[in-house]
Amino acid sequence: MNSNYLSNIIPRLKKFAQKIEIKEALVDKVWVIYGDTDLIEYEFERTGEIAVTKNGNSYDGSWKILGSGRLKIKTDFTNNTLEYDFSIPGILVMKIAGRQNIPFLLYDPKLVPDGNIINYLLALEANKITLPPQETKAPSSLHDRNDMIRGCIATIIGTIILILVFAVIAKYY
Repeated sequence: MNSNYLSNIIPRLKKFAQKIEIKEALVDKVWVIYGDTDLIEYEFERTGEIAVTKNGNSYDGSWKILGSGRLKIKTDFTNNTLEYDFSIPGILVMKIAGRQNIPFLLYDPKLVPDGNIINYLLALEANKITLPPQETKAPSSLHDRNDMIRGCIATIIGTIILILVFAVIAKYY
């Protein structure tokens, strides 16, 4: 196989894999913004349609993954471009595109029914919660999977702490 072909196709395959990862993390679930004073829910459909609910009021619109991997959401309620950071079952970490890139969390109320992400993550880390099997590539052993989950949980807890610190700093400045 031609080396030019390989060096051209590999970045395209990485982008394609990233789009699949983002899409599969989002679709067929309800996502609630964590810590917002309003109850805002997003439901992404595979067709590219989106339903956004804010305090019971519903807004229809569309969403798509841009070539850069950013997520564009367009409704009467919101028109945002977001950056997907990472996800674990039940939790998404996203960033608003732009200079500040302040992360925010969304959670799946089916997996985190009380909205208490910290307790969910602690229970997940302590293996008190069993996750549904994933269809994507799995680590080669249970030990690797547990290490990966602990790393994700530590990252999310760190992100939550950073969000809280930024909120406190913003409140006083």
